[in-house]
Amino acid sequence: MHGTQNQVSSRVWGELRRVLPHATWTAAGIGANQMRVMEWVLARGGDGVRTGLEDNVRVGRERLASSNAELVRLAAEAVARHGRKPATPVEARAMLGLTAA
Repeated sequence: MHGTQNQVSSRVWGELRRVLPHATWTAAGIGANQMRVMEWVLARGGDGVRTGLEDNVRVGRERLASSNAELVRLAAEAVARHGRKPATPVEARAMLGLTAA
């Protein structure tokens, strides 16, 4: 089943890139699937990831996250594993076309 899913996924991503070559995208996993979806997005070149206690309160089956900062640290580690770095606040505002706070 996974092989078929990967083939469909590759075709869908190829078509989306053809039709919307400058589109930005991400996906958000809620609860237990948050890290799985984050890794999926990063592996496919997504433009961002999302994390926070509003989406997931756990860092493992048996342990609650101590804070948003802990979840952000885990997200930053995932980003680094994929050879990227988190945007600074200034960089994020520029990417989104926002003015300084």
